[in-house]
Amino acid sequence: MLFGLGNEARQAGLDELAEHPRTDHQPVLHPNVVGDEIDIGEIAHRLKEAPVELTVMAAGIALLLVKYLLPRFNTLIGTDLQINYAENVSLLLLILGTTILEGLASGSYPAFVLSAFHPSHILKDQTASGKRGVKLRNALVVVQFSASIVLIISTIIIYA
Repeated sequence: MLFGLGNEARQAGLDELAEHPRTDHQPVLHPNVVGDEIDIGEIAHRLKEAPVELTVMAAGIALLLVKYLLPRFNTLIGTDLQINYAENVSLLLLILGTTILEGLASGSYPAFVLSAFHPSHILKDQTASGKRGVKLRNALVVVQFSASIVLIISTIIIYA
């Protein structure tokens, strides 16, 4: 079925080309491209949308794993932990809000960085070799490295 959809789309494109042949040798531009400007809002929206969807799916999978693995975890450590989502709606709202914020935060930086590129400048090799964004990248690397060190040390302390 997937191959059939591709063939139908290809055939529709060929039919369109046969009905309206191009006599000029201008490149065919994407509908959202005007000159060398691209609709930055659309690109940013698309790049922010995917991480939010992924984090919502990951949170759903995590909630299902907690639901089904909590009894086994309780027998493993010898306690009786319980999470009742129906009685604790504020917990679900907190999880949902955190998930959406995390998705937006993880998609915002790539969305704004990639939407700032101008295709004509890149194709003409007129890219700026400045230090724009270097401080932020370095700060993110330092924060990530520090967090991993703290987690490793905490794990060693707990199991010691």
